[in-house]
Amino acid sequence: MKLPRLSIINVESDYIMKNDEDIIRSIIEQNEISKDYTSKLKVFKKYIKTNRRNCGNIILELDPTLFNTILENGIIKIGWRQCTVYEYIGITQCYKCARFNHLARDCKNEITCVKCSGKHNSKECEENRNKCVNCVYANQKTKLNLPTDHTAHDKQCPCYLRMVTKEQGKIERSQ
Repeated sequence: MKLPRLSIINVESDYIMKNDEDIIRSIIEQNEISKDYTSKLKVFKKYIKTNRRNCGNIILELDPTLFNTILENGIIKIGWRQCTVYEYIGITQCYKCARFNHLARDCKNEITCVKCSGKHNSKECEENRNKCVNCVYANQKTKLNLPTDHTAHDKQCPCYLRMVTKEQGKIERSQ
């Protein structure tokens, strides 16, 4: 089982640039978290948003009980901000073929448009209708009748939602 992960949104870039220990110390102090959780808090990933130079996101891996407490509150104080938090479920999706569980650098499939599932780059798509490559494949493989009239990046895609449910089943939860 994996520990749950929490995404902290719109953190000031000054905090993202700090080392992981300083970030954790700041989170513990500013949010009055018991020092007992220090060893159960880990910075999993941090990045500055390319479209907003002065902020980014931090993904924490943490104890299930602490995770529930912070998620229930909905915010966490870090630096001068009260940042929104949500559960982070890392679903890997290829930018080349739009399929799940691998990255483009490892992809052996053909280029597939995320909008219409055609064999072209999504930036070149001239199609007016959406068609999800993942749902088309699932329908062919399993004889399901999933709707396909959405893009492969749609957060309501049945295939994506199935991946989320599978990942959530691998996460340790508090009782």
